[in-house]
Amino acid sequence: MFNYGDIGLEPEKDASKTMASKYLVACLEKYADDNFILFFLNLEDHWVTILICLPWSAVYYFDSLLPKKTVRGRFWKPIKSLMNTAWKVATKGKLAGKGYKDEPHHNHRFPCQQQLPGSLFCGYYCCHILMKNASMFKSEWKGSVAAMEEYRRPRMTMEHRPKWVVYNIQREFVHLINNEVIKPSGDFFERVEQVVSRVHPRQ
Repeated sequence: MFNYGDIGLEPEKDASKTMASKYLVACLEKYADDNFILFFLNLEDHWVTILICLPWSAVYYFDSLLPKKTVRGRFWKPIKSLMNTAWKVATKGKLAGKGYKDEPHHNHRFPCQQQLPGSLFCGYYCCHILMKNASMFKSEWKGSVAAMEEYRRPRMTMEHRPKWVVYNIQREFVHLINNEVIKPSGDFFERVEQVVSRVHPRQ
C-alpha cells in the first residue's frame, strides 16, 4: 500500500520516495516469475488498485470512482515517475536480459466496476478488484496485452449488487489476511516477510 502524500514531486518527499522505490524494486525482483503484482494506492481521500504486469511491461490503474480526467490528472505524473524509476532499476539490474521494455505502458483509466457516487466504499472495491484480477488470469494471454484487455474489459464492468460486494469483500479479504499475510502470532507469512525484510532490515 502507498500513500500519494509521500511520493509527490516536492524535494521534501525525496526520502519517502526512495523508500517506496526500494520497496517496488524488491517486489519486482521477488515476484518476477509471477503473472502480476497487485497493490493499493491512496490518493489523499480515495483508494485505487494498481496492477503491475511484468510479462507485458504494463501498469494498470483501477479506479472504482472514475472522475473526469482533470480531477486525478495531477496524481499520475509522480506515480508514473516512481513506477518508471523502480522499473528501470529492476530491469537493468537483477532482471536484465529477460526481454522487458525500457519503460512500462501505463493505463490510468482501465475499466472496472464502479461504486455508487457519493459512497465511501473505495476500500472494499479495491479488494473486490484485487480478487477479480487474481482469478482472471489466462495462460493464453502470455505476451499479448490486447488479449488480456479484451478479456478483462467486460468482466471488470459487469453489473453487480453494491451491498453484496461490500459483504463479500469483508468475508473473503479477512480470510486472505488470516491465511496468506499475517499469522495468528502476528508474524508475516514467509513470502511477505522476505519482501518486508529487504526494505526494512532488522537491526
